[in-house]
Amino acid sequence: MISVIIGLIMLLSQLLTWAIVIEALLSWVPNYNETVYKIRRFLNKFTEPVTNPVRKLISPLTNRIMIDFTPVVAIILIEIVRNIIVRLLLMV
Repeated sequence: MISVIIGLIMLLSQLLTWAIVIEALLSWVPNYNETVYKIRRFLNKFTEPVTNPVRKLISPLTNRIMIDFTPVVAIILIEIVRNIIVRLLLMV
């Protein structure tokens, strides 16, 4: 049973990570294409609960830089949380 939960956690963290990566890459594409706009809007709804708090935390630190480091920091945090949860489940 624990292996199923761990597998689900791994799958969800990978999906969220890929969604953040794809959203970051699509942010460089203009919204002229409606399909791209719909994909970005969908991904934003999925990733927003993770990326918005991270963006609020790091924006005062990076407000002078033109690059948004939110996706990188969010992915690192996802990996840290995933590892902690998996290790705690393996202790049970």
